[in-house]
Amino acid sequence: MKENSKSSFTDGTLPGHAESLPTPSQIQTSEEVTIRSAKPTDIYNLVYLERHSDQEDLYSDTEFLFLMEDTYHDLLIAECDKRLVGYLAYELKANYDRVLAVVIAPSFRKLGIGKHILALLSRRKTLAMVREHDVNSQLFLRSCNFKWAKTHQNAFECPADNAYVMRRDA
Repeated sequence: MKENSKSSFTDGTLPGHAESLPTPSQIQTSEEVTIRSAKPTDIYNLVYLERHSDQEDLYSDTEFLFLMEDTYHDLLIAECDKRLVGYLAYELKANYDRVLAVVIAPSFRKLGIGKHILALLSRRKTLAMVREHDVNSQLFLRSCNFKWAKTHQNAFECPADNAYVMRRDA
């Protein structure tokens, strides 16, 4: 999972936006956040958001395009005041959805945006795989009713790490 908490957008702006992002104090609830499908015009801001977060497994612009265009993947955008503040990448499997990433701008975490966007996958069983050492992501998923299902030894490379598969039933 990709919802951790070290970095921050210090100046509150994204490239390509003359105006600053709304501040977290301006967001009272996750209902003030709009969720929509990603568009190719979002690529620049998606890459910027990810690079300014504390992610270990980063997506490239081509990988973001693949997620948007492939039939079996989807990429949802979280916006506040028409500015990108997060995203959810997931894969549609035959019997379940598999979360690939939940990324929220560091200064917008702990506002319910990650839970709000992840709740959209509640119609079916949902799986997520997180690094064993990524306790923040494990706690985030537990707060979204995911439970540990199994451990995959040496599932990640660079750096090598085990993976916890977490599951939420519909």
